[in-house]
Amino acid sequence: MATIGVLGAGAIGSFFGALLARELGPDRIVLVGRGPHAEFVRRTGRLAVASQRYRAEVPARMELEPAALAGSEFVLFCVKSHGTEEALSQAAPFIRQATVVVIQNGICDQIFQRWLPPSQLVAAVTTINVAVTAPGHISLQLGGLTAVGPMFPDAEAAARKAAAILSKTGMPIKYTREIQGLRYTKLGINAVGYVSCLSASNFITECLLHHPWRRWVAIPLFREIERVYRAAGIHHRAIPGRPGIRHFRTICHLLGFPIVGQLLGGLMRFGFNRRPIVFSLYQDLVSGKKTEVDFINGEIVRLGSEHQTPCPLNELVLELTHELEQKNPRTFLARDEVIHRFKERLQVRRFEPTTIGVERS
Repeated sequence: MATIGVLGAGAIGSFFGALLARELGPDRIVLVGRGPHAEFVRRTGRLAVASQRYRAEVPARMELEPAALAGSEFVLFCVKSHGTEEALSQAAPFIRQATVVVIQNGICDQIFQRWLPPSQLVAAVTTINVAVTAPGHISLQLGGLTAVGPMFPDAEAAARKAAAILSKTGMPIKYTREIQGLRYTKLGINAVGYVSCLSASNFITECLLHHPWRRWVAIPLFREIERVYRAAGIHHRAIPGRPGIRHFRTICHLLGFPIVGQLLGGLMRFGFNRRPIVFSLYQDLVSGKKTEVDFINGEIVRLGSEHQTPCPLNELVLELTHELEQKNPRTFLARDEVIHRFKERLQVRRFEPTTIGVERS
């Protein structure tokens, strides 16, 4: 019987599942997923995993129904945020006794608390970027740390156990009590990165290194997110090995200086042109799926409303994303159109760029 399960075995779930199967044996791991990727792995019984350091084919058991998770002691929950309620309604009877580790872009803690004991709920945030390059093929685009901690205070023991199990993947794993601050840091960076997806642009080389995009999109949006977090009492913290929200904003300013900006921009191009960051929102818009934007930018809008802090720019991201969701797959806006829409929203709200610390032309 499998003792470790993965619910929502897409890119991240399949990657961690494959590494655990390679280390602990495929008979101890069961993956549960949907779509062409899951069907392919279920039929072939194998997962191909690739990174800059290695390539391997790993025997894997893929199932299509959550009932396959019955008896698991540990479950990695990687379902898209907007599918959380439905997934839990189906899976809860089979995973109620398990330690459940949630790796999602959005934050759905209140939903989990309704279905599962808080003492068994663990939150995780990962800085790795993984893509399904073809059904049955997983590629690690960007390595990094995965932090694990208690979703609720009485889950500390479960979180330490989860960190120990995940460390068997061979990836960098760290236990921390400050997991919520790390989660909201990643949420804020994703909220800005998602805007690059609206024009199918490379977040680093085509957006952050593009002066008008920095001026009218990145810096104002980062500042709006920080205002909301301060109002909500959220202490966002930089994830070890990755820039935090303040760091990103500083980078945006430094890029505006002639010599320093050219050197920094050159390093960024070298690092991210070869292996670009792939956001889930872009993948969903390409495939015509519902996106997670309501649990990313939407979470910031929710916090802003709860704490009387306006969020016009995050509201705009929601509007633009929902517009694209209604169009044919692979339909995107021009980058200049996105910049123009942000510029209009800023001026309507009377937020002049020079008053919020944006570099001058």
